Amino acid sequence: MIFSKIISISKIRKNIENIPRISGVYKYYICTEGLKYLDGVNPTSRAIADNGKDVYLVYIGNSENLLKRYKWHLGIINKFHSNIYHGTLSTLRLSYIANHKNINCLSEQDKLDKFIDKYTYSQYMVTREYEKIEKNLILENDLPLNIKGNIHPFTKINSSRRIHMKNEYRKKFPIISEVQQIKKGRQMIEDIVLRQFARKAEKEGIKSKSSFLRWFRDIEQQSASQNRLYKAWNERNLNI
Repeated sequence: MIFSKIISISKIRKNIENIPRISGVYKYYICTEGLKYLDGVNPTSRAIADNGKDVYLVYIGNSENLLKRYKWHLGIINKFHSNIYHGTLSTLRLSYIANHKNINCLSEQDKLDKFIDKYTYSQYMVTREYEKIEKNLILENDLPLNIKGNIHPFTKINSSRRIHMKNEYRKKFPIISEVQQIKKGRQMIEDIVLRQFARKAEKEGIKSKSSFLRWFRDIEQQSASQNRLYKAWNERNLNI
């Protein structure tokens, strides 16, 4: 198995399009300075990066498309609210944040980018047998941040912290369901229409919101709640 040189993530980010668009296996490392920020993450497999720094292996993965996977882990794609909420955030990014001493929420993705660019490294190999090779490498290596197929003692702690981090994020940033979004969109359109009616009524001599309510129901033969009609009257001159 021939892996590429171990280089910094910042260098990979600058030359991201040089990553092959084919299947392979990749390894992630953290330098000694970076490990100080990860609570309880104590890897033992040491290597030397191309810049001469000592780095420690923390994660191994595979992909049918290495370029896409690197973009995923680097946060070039899939690092926004919907990705976090629906579980399409990079599993490695989630592990970094869940165990980082100074990053307290999944919303701090930009802060994480600075961390991984400064302290993390990676290498990859191109292979068609990426699934088999990854599985064997996970069993053969000391990998604190892998979850699937990993027997490392830190795995349970990592899993628990990741669950806690996601739950805290959902509390802080509750999502609006698709049904609620559709309903909200319809209400916005209806409010615009009601304001248009209110402006029309005013042009016809209506002077108060109670008169507008009667005008709307008796003259226009339309239905809407009193509160929404009063709101439309009060906001009739808003251009929204």
